[in-house]
Amino acid sequence: MAGASSGSADGNTKMFSGENEDGKEYRRWKLWLSHKFKTLDKLQADARGPYLLTCLSGKALETVEHVDPAEYQKDGGEQVLLRLLDARFPEHDQTD
Repeated sequence: MAGASSGSADGNTKMFSGENEDGKEYRRWKLWLSHKFKTLDKLQADARGPYLLTCLSGKALETVEHVDPAEYQKDGGEQVLLRLLDARFPEHDQTD
């Protein structure tokens, strides 16, 4: 997978770059992220947005880097970033 790859020293962080514009790959990464949030019991709700941001690179990071940190460094802040990513990486039908 060119757009999503395992990263970090402990091998437990999956990065998403969006370089190949694959909406299905984005959806897989987004599902992984939602599961990761559930396993990080010490991750506070207001830290989910910043955590999500650390999992991005390339085109995906460019999509959200303009967002004011105050918008995603709060409870539910990850949803601000996910809405932008959802719009940028839609899952297309095979006929598209």
